[in-house]
Amino acid sequence: MDIQEPLLHVKIVPPQIRTRRIERERLLTKLDGVFSVPVTLVCAPAGYGKTTLLVDWMNRAQNPVVWLALSTEENAPALFLNYLILALQSIHPDAGRTTRAAINIPGAANPENSMHLLINELTALDLPFALIIDDFHEITSKEVQSMTAHLLEHLPRKMHVVIASRTEPPLPLARLRARGQILELRMGDLSFDQEEINNFFYHVMDIPLSDAACRQLARQTEGWVAALQLAAISMRGGDENILEEVSSAGRHFIFDYLAEEVLSRLPEQMQDFLIKTSILDELTGPLCDALVAPFPPYKTGAECLEALEHANLFTQALDGNHRWYRYHALFSDFLENQRARVNHDLTKTLHQNAAEWLETHGLIEQACHHAMLAGDEHLTALIIEKQSKELESRGELGKLGQWLKWLPDEMILSRPRLCLASAWVAFGRLDTVTIRKYLDRAESLLDLNPDPDIKGELMAARAFLAGMTDNASDTTYYSEQAMGYLRDEYSYLYGLLKINQSFPVMMAGNLTAAVSMLEEAVNFARRTDNQFIALLGMRMLGETYIMQGKLTWAENLFLQGDAMIREVMGPHSPLIGVARMGLGEVYHQRYQISRAIKELDDGINQVIDWMPAVVLDGLIWLANTYMSAGDHTRAKKMLQRAKEVTLNESHPLLDEWMLDISNARINILQGNLDEGIRWAEATGLDMECLRNLDQFYENNPPFFRVEALVTLARLFLVLGIRENKPGALENVDRILRPVLPVAREMGQNSLLIEGLLIQAQAYAGRHENQLAVECIHNSLDLASPEGAICPFLDEGEAVISLIEMRGSLDVPLSEKEFIQSILSARSRVFHENPQESHPMDALTFRELEVLRWMAEGKSNQEIAEGLVLSLNTVKKHVSAIMSKLGAKNRSTAVLYGKKNNLIS
Repeated sequence: MDIQEPLLHVKIVPPQIRTRRIERERLLTKLDGVFSVPVTLVCAPAGYGKTTLLVDWMNRAQNPVVWLALSTEENAPALFLNYLILALQSIHPDAGRTTRAAINIPGAANPENSMHLLINELTALDLPFALIIDDFHEITSKEVQSMTAHLLEHLPRKMHVVIASRTEPPLPLARLRARGQILELRMGDLSFDQEEINNFFYHVMDIPLSDAACRQLARQTEGWVAALQLAAISMRGGDENILEEVSSAGRHFIFDYLAEEVLSRLPEQMQDFLIKTSILDELTGPLCDALVAPFPPYKTGAECLEALEHANLFTQALDGNHRWYRYHALFSDFLENQRARVNHDLTKTLHQNAAEWLETHGLIEQACHHAMLAGDEHLTALIIEKQSKELESRGELGKLGQWLKWLPDEMILSRPRLCLASAWVAFGRLDTVTIRKYLDRAESLLDLNPDPDIKGELMAARAFLAGMTDNASDTTYYSEQAMGYLRDEYSYLYGLLKINQSFPVMMAGNLTAAVSMLEEAVNFARRTDNQFIALLGMRMLGETYIMQGKLTWAENLFLQGDAMIREVMGPHSPLIGVARMGLGEVYHQRYQISRAIKELDDGINQVIDWMPAVVLDGLIWLANTYMSAGDHTRAKKMLQRAKEVTLNESHPLLDEWMLDISNARINILQGNLDEGIRWAEATGLDMECLRNLDQFYENNPPFFRVEALVTLARLFLVLGIRENKPGALENVDRILRPVLPVAREMGQNSLLIEGLLIQAQAYAGRHENQLAVECIHNSLDLASPEGAICPFLDEGEAVISLIEMRGSLDVPLSEKEFIQSILSARSRVFHENPQESHPMDALTFRELEVLRWMAEGKSNQEIAEGLVLSLNTVKKHVSAIMSKLGAKNRSTAVLYGKKNNLIS
């Protein structure tokens, strides 16, 4: 069995208790009430038999009970949650899987959110059970205490928690008492009464005592179980007179006196073994051998531990194989005091030796713990340095960040490797200020002592920082520098660099080259078995496929990513949310709205608490999907959530650009044109800019300017329709005529389709129907192979009318079938959910024109003459307007049009 396994699992296995013991029926009966209240507290000083009592009750409980023993190591929130979930999974394998998978994800949320997620998972478990948390007094971390309090305050109905502690835990006990939701056993309850003392000495320790001796022990020890056990061990030599030597000075005096008597009667080498190994919370033979040499008649530390257990010298087995042990806490405290008196430097050496052994055997948290107890910051730093690269390659930045908290910043700033590790952790939070701080310091240290490996990693980090801040030239420069330094063991950085290098290429407008780089990064990461980097690359690649309109490619890639995440990180990993968001956008483009909303919503909720840096695209996609469904309120809420994410995280400028454009687009679609105009002016797209678009081209990268200008064209389109301004429609053509060829050249087919549809509507508004239908034909040609019908339906009835015009012509069968699929989908939406269609989408250009003339008080005849239409045609338009707007008469239709910003 691997040495790591029992150490991990030993905390969730109740300790072995002696076969010969007092079964305390009066207390067990009280504990049978555990399942009638949410919380039970067993609180008493050390040595009152709390653990033994709870193990006895656990063995007779009718419902499942799980065990978790805590130590100082569980003051780390992530470690506490890991062990808590491991304990819960002993009765339900699926308990806490999502929470556990998420704990070490980069950019992980605060511990209270983690506990909130776990509580939600536990609520779904449909069975009553109890969780025993032993030794809660070991927890001094306010974060872990707060997490536990949060659990008790929101405990699932069928879950019961039993807490054993030496001290009053900082938990909401008063509120629980006021509500009658807590059962408490205190020191007075746990103290042995005279009958129990008599039974303990006679039946367990084989020492018959007179009634007078039992009364005296009960009075002097106040039923303190540990003191009674120590007394019994000392009296095995027949020294009952010890009772006369003990005053009533208190329990601690009794403990000290009896412990010294026990220790002094042991061989000197056994005393030495006990004192040196008492630095350990958990002991195993090989670890003890690293601290103290074996001595006759014992050949190994394992044999010595077994002898101590058999002699009942406060040594408890922690696993069924008797490979791991612990000393009784009181006995361990006493041994620690003895060690401090003998040799202060000895303690430091022992902790250093323990740290080195634990680090060698892969038990890094415990190794760092002992290195810190040794006060050896240098050793702690060395251990973290050795492990940091492995954690970075697996993306476990949360765990790396927790380890780095064990070091003072002065130590980190003195070592370039630790500076880089701290920078990577800051990358997980998108904290550019901290990233620069540590990278600059690492670089200054490397100037004094060059190291090619660290230099290569530094250049890679510089490249990533340049990518975050949209500095294309620096991204390329530092990436090339890094490639020249990195060796094979840094292959994970090679994959990351390829991903990072795709950003400036994409911003420069070459999606084809960006795709090639991303495909190379994914393939390289999979060849070198670095699945985490492969997943990052697949996320970017899938999103780029969507930009190119390659929906099938994107769908297949996200499905592969989903399968890979499940295989590598388990079916409950939050990273699955990344794949689900991508799939949601694919379904949205195909107008599978319900399916898209579910995938996007579930994916966002899986990811947002753990990786807010990557959830922005999903929130924008979901906002657009709600717009497609006609739910404008939810669309705006999603954009507000996206805004909150960018405010809380230091997102790259590109993310802010895209969010601003998405917000502008939705405002324009909803008729909030003032917001659209404000966005255009803030972006530098004012009227002066329109007269000199070349300047805007020079000041902005192609990727951004194409998206921005298509959105600007949409703004002029709606202005032209609402306010009947031909000049605005001419601006649409002026903007899109040079932009659309650029979008085609870049491979941004999804944006190209949108631009063509905007241009088609502008031509139609200017009565240039032939050009309008030609644009429709080009857009259909692009969208048909992938079944992307959503862009057409999003534009509303104006585009539907043009599609019908195109369909009336002699067109190829494949195009006619695609047109029919669009019209069929539109028919379903309009007839099944007319309330989901926004009036701007429902009214055609001509109907909007007629509505504006109606608002001016014009009669049908005046409208017909003004628009050069037949009277019958105008009557049909008026009838259609009132039907679509749900208006009973002309006045109501005009009022509704003004209220919804359809007309001014």
